[in-house]
Amino acid sequence: MSEMAEENRSVKEEEEEEEEYQEEEEDMEEEEQEDEGQEYQKQEYQEEGDQEEEANFEHPTRPDEHISFLRLPVIKPGKTYIYPLWKFLLSRWLSKPSHIVYLATPYLDDKRMTDVCDIVIENPYTANIGALFVRRKRCYEEKKITEIIKNAMLNIPEDNHPIIKIKIFEKIFLQMPRKNFHSKFIGCIYKERAEVLVTSANFTNFHFGIKNYESVVYHEMTKAEFMERFLVPFRSITENDPSIST
Repeated sequence: MSEMAEENRSVKEEEEEEEEYQEEEEDMEEEEQEDEGQEYQKQEYQEEGDQEEEANFEHPTRPDEHISFLRLPVIKPGKTYIYPLWKFLLSRWLSKPSHIVYLATPYLDDKRMTDVCDIVIENPYTANIGALFVRRKRCYEEKKITEIIKNAMLNIPEDNHPIIKIKIFEKIFLQMPRKNFHSKFIGCIYKERAEVLVTSANFTNFHFGIKNYESVVYHEMTKAEFMERFLVPFRSITENDPSIST
């Protein structure tokens, strides 16, 4: 095949891939409209959600009691249970230099992006994020991920911008999904072991900031199992098919 024909075929394949990506985005938006569109009702849900008692993850033994309970799937409030646990596990994992942390969510808002930044700033010498998988466009409402990052940076002292860029933002753009996905999890690997928290909740206000019941489950497994079940599937949809950080 001539170089001209090969080049034309490559261009056509890229155009078809982009068209397929756009169609998937439109389909995903229709599926999410009912879910994320309910954001407009947040005040009503907020008032109800304030009556929920927030889970206590500060007690020395309480976090492990919750984690043990979550070894089987369960439905829990996003605001008062899953969100505090989400922050607790990220803080625990990012405080240990031997742990490599992974996050995945199709939707991410400014507040949760700032949360991750704050936890990394609290653990500048130990925090190690392997990847943060998130959508490029319509990451939250009509915002692109670049806008979410820009807004989060406004909440971070300028002296901490360099470490945030290296430890978080570079990890986003190095492994940016090219296709839509809807998995939500945080996990970590250390030595030959792995932990993962899987939930139906997007990392946004509608799921973490107001009353909304979500499914959640915690698993422990080998590093190899985590790689195969949670990271390898992203290889086929990340831009330029980069290697997963290990």
